[in-house]
Amino acid sequence: MYRQIGRRATAVMVAVGAVGTGVNAGGFGILAEPPRPEHDARLRDCVLVYRAGGCYALNGTLKATFEGIVDGKRVSLPVERVADLTVVPQETPGMEYYGLGRPKLPEGRWALSLTAVSSWRTPVFRNGKPTKETTPVTSAKLIPFRADGTPMPTVIHGAKYRDQVVQHYIFGARDRERVLCDLLSASQETDPATDVAAR
Repeated sequence: MYRQIGRRATAVMVAVGAVGTGVNAGGFGILAEPPRPEHDARLRDCVLVYRAGGCYALNGTLKATFEGIVDGKRVSLPVERVADLTVVPQETPGMEYYGLGRPKLPEGRWALSLTAVSSWRTPVFRNGKPTKETTPVTSAKLIPFRADGTPMPTVIHGAKYRDQVVQHYIFGARDRERVLCDLLSASQETDPATDVAAR
């Protein structure tokens, strides 16, 4: 369930705040949002559009998996196994647009895990000082999905913003497991951590 479509430039997505798409200028990150009119027409029937962005995105990779709990057990599924995935190449390798079709997931609780790895490397710090070791520049997000196979919309003061989706930025493996545990044990219809009124 994978197809690639022709090369075509599309509009650059704009960051929309802490729970929006989010890539720092001059840095590296993952943009994810529902399809918009400015996207390639073949992406507009998808439930989510995502890509890596920033200066360090050149020649990078972007991995996507669904992480869930089914019958009390943790399950990890490549997106291609449960959903159609449309790839729109761009002039800059590593900044392709990915369009995710509505996934057909087993009954349970699910979150989409996105991990972007840059071809650039950065020094490893120990005790606040750089070492001679280096590690790839990475960026990661977790996006909770609802039972109907759509990403959870952002909730601000009780109002749902369907043009934005809930996104949790991940900082390291421990943080990923902690956030995943919280997401997969929470309701599939609400995510209080993203409700501005609750902060």
